[in-house]
Amino acid sequence: MARLAGLVLRWVGRGVLAGAAGAALTAAWAPALSFDSEESRRADGRPVRNEVRFVAGLSRDVWLMTQTHGPHDIDRLAIVVDKSVAPKRARFYQLEPGADLEDLAAGRAPQAPYRASCFTCHVNGPRALRPELASESWGSALRATWIAALWNLRVKTYGRVLSEAGEGAAGSGAPFRRAGAVSNEPAGLLGCARCHHDGKLGRGTLLEQHASTVAFMVRQGYMPPRGFGLSPEERDKLNDFMNGIP
Repeated sequence: MARLAGLVLRWVGRGVLAGAAGAALTAAWAPALSFDSEESRRADGRPVRNEVRFVAGLSRDVWLMTQTHGPHDIDRLAIVVDKSVAPKRARFYQLEPGADLEDLAAGRAPQAPYRASCFTCHVNGPRALRPELASESWGSALRATWIAALWNLRVKTYGRVLSEAGEGAAGSGAPFRRAGAVSNEPAGLLGCARCHHDGKLGRGTLLEQHASTVAFMVRQGYMPPRGFGLSPEERDKLNDFMNGIP
């Protein structure tokens, strides 16, 4: 079943269904999705538990996430995608406990300091949901797999999205985006730059601060996508980038 779920997520993610329409339909009736993260890990190495809710709107979409790192270690996050501008803009919020969707919509959601630099993982707004397919909590959840696939297609069809700190973000925690010339140096990976650039149809330029996210995507087989091969020279440069070798 885990293999089938993986095929569904990848198949729909390649554009087999209409992303915006499908995601809007599922958002109207789909509950929050709960799953163990394939990527994020707790301090003890176990997967972070995610609960995600997607609320589609005419001019903006809202992604709400609760991340459980431990019994008393819980993050509440929100990404608000403004679709009324071009390119689209995604604002990231770290919320205090108790904040809800109505608070966020009214601009009064109490915000906590960022615990991590959002931009290091989110160069182009929201990212696809990637559940740990082998976990007991997901292995037989075919309905949840279809919902996640449709939501992932919504993410894919956004196109270029600028990632920004949310208004009123508390400033005593991690920076939204790492500063410094080294962290903001372009990766210089020509094969990746075919899709990851700042043009109208781009996915955002990859920088040095994205190395760990790139490493996860490559090692798990998500990137480069099927049909986009790399030359041996490009592959060597990519490996150096992922391993922090100048």
